[in-house]
Amino acid sequence: MAEKRITGKDEKIASHHIQVSKDIRKAFALNDDEDVIQTYTGTLKMTNGSTKGKMHITQNFFCYVPIFVKGNISIRISDLISITDEILMIDTIGTKYTFSPLLGATECYNLMNYLFLYPFALLKLSVYKTHTLENIPQNRVSGFDFETAQTALTTAQEVKLLKLDTKRELEAQQSTLQYINKMLDKNEETLDDIDDNIEAINSITYEIKLQYTNKIKKNPPPVLEPQVLTEQLKQLPTPQKIEIKVLWKLENDTLIPAVLSIFDAEIKINEESANTKKKLLTRQFDIKSITGLFMRARPLHLNISLDSVGKEKSRLRLFATCLQFIVNEIFIRYFVLKGTNVSVTFEPNSRVFDFGDERITKTFLGSPAIKGQIQATVDDETALKLFSGKDREDYLKMREMNKKTVTLLQDVTQLNSETSRLAMDSTQKVNDLSDRMERQLNIIEDKKTKVEDTLRKYGKN
Repeated sequence: MAEKRITGKDEKIASHHIQVSKDIRKAFALNDDEDVIQTYTGTLKMTNGSTKGKMHITQNFFCYVPIFVKGNISIRISDLISITDEILMIDTIGTKYTFSPLLGATECYNLMNYLFLYPFALLKLSVYKTHTLENIPQNRVSGFDFETAQTALTTAQEVKLLKLDTKRELEAQQSTLQYINKMLDKNEETLDDIDDNIEAINSITYEIKLQYTNKIKKNPPPVLEPQVLTEQLKQLPTPQKIEIKVLWKLENDTLIPAVLSIFDAEIKINEESANTKKKLLTRQFDIKSITGLFMRARPLHLNISLDSVGKEKSRLRLFATCLQFIVNEIFIRYFVLKGTNVSVTFEPNSRVFDFGDERITKTFLGSPAIKGQIQATVDDETALKLFSGKDREDYLKMREMNKKTVTLLQDVTQLNSETSRLAMDSTQKVNDLSDRMERQLNIIEDKKTKVEDTLRKYGKN
């Protein structure tokens, strides 16, 4: 396929990105494939103080250059265990970093958090050969990883058996606790009888009258078990639909979390936000309206050029660590719909990759690296059209294995809910029984004292 590059003003812009990346690679001794995606001016706070400087964000590192003091600070993204919305970062050895940008704090957090959640280092998109099926040692012929699927199925079976054993043990524990509870009920009746006897002895002389023998005891109301709410499984639409976690670059250059959905002949992007009161942004367009795909000079940025009319902008801008997958998927669907190739352009400083091959889609969807970032739904009819011969047979075999695994995992989810309820209920009952036994011991001591006093008063010397 032809590779296009643009010149002129854009080439000058690219030269700036190229020079910045060279300087940062040299200053921090980074690999040649590390590129500066964005730079923010601000303050970095650590346990030993804070300094003003610039935070240079690459695919795999947060590189901080102080302005007034010496000592660059390099934070490897894969070493981080958390990032808060205040850009408080904590690494595996407990070091805390808080970065406060002078401008664009929300955008900076969105970008850093996205790279933390979906690290580029895991995907290695710039080297396609690490993703091709020919380089996977297992299952080279079919491309389906039956060994992993069988491991998942076996694990699900073992986990279900373990959960069943746990449930049986908890149910047996519940029966024991119920028996102890009944015994304590009888103890309370006996203690009440002691009170009755003491009252009788202390009544009118020589008249032994049990005033409270026939006392009616009110049984406590039955304890209602909490309703178990089973998790509702999401009914995914058909035919094939793919959802990808991206950052949507708005016209004011703000980056916001979003989900890019590719289904049938359409593409839709929806803003993601935890703010339920906010009106979320959304946009939808036909794949056939795409006029070109542009890998921008700024790393990991994609422009989708559109033949749009009206108030809609004629482009959609994205940031993603899986651009190869997105471009490949759009390229294939566009060709199926129109019978021609959509124009794909790599600007200077962008990373060139292969596209237009179904194996790329299969490899990405089968890679653990994209877990949580790309979700695909393929109905049987669509999938069977994609496969033929042995691939078709292997797909059907894999589908049955996955169905069994999914069913087992659904059972495990239900068992998790039941065992959690039983465990919480048992814990509460044990605590209640312990408190009740403690109270009864105190009451017994009190009754013992009263009986001894009564015997001394009326008993024989």
